[in-house]
Amino acid sequence: MIYIINFNMEDIKLKTEYLKIDMELVREIIRDKGYYYITAERLFDKRFVGSKLYIVTDDPDFKEKHPQLAEMTIMSVVEFEPIAQVVNDYIGQEDKERHRERIDIESHEVQNLITDESIDQVSLRQAISALDTLQRERLISYYFYGESFTEIARRQNVSARAVSYSIRLAEKKIKEYYCTFTKK
Repeated sequence: MIYIINFNMEDIKLKTEYLKIDMELVREIIRDKGYYYITAERLFDKRFVGSKLYIVTDDPDFKEKHPQLAEMTIMSVVEFEPIAQVVNDYIGQEDKERHRERIDIESHEVQNLITDESIDQVSLRQAISALDTLQRERLISYYFYGESFTEIARRQNVSARAVSYSIRLAEKKIKEYYCTFTKK
């Protein structure tokens, strides 16, 4: 008997994009169903060209029993655990960053309501150009191009925490610059 797995990858991605992998649940699914699968999109970038599914099973004869899935990447629970941990760590970092961004947006809105003066574009450009190159690049990437701390960090081979700290410091310098040079 051959089963054809038919599903919409986008629906799966929307439902599971930010869900952590619970290894106890994985083991339970394997006990009940014989295998657990995860889409490659949850593990890799969309441009990934390998197999679409990663199948976790303890059945050594899985390929013979399910020939239609034999070309997928098949691994044991022991091999999958470190992968699940990396995915969970990444999701945790993304969750923290989304939460921080929400707080940042709310605090910026409050600051904008408190100050009745607005920074004109010329002053802002001067303040940004006064930053060192790395801070300026990170600030522009974050605010003007909408990149996350993680994306900037990955591109620059540093931690997301370092990027966050650098951007916060740049914001502080801009405020100091604005207060020093426009309040005279």
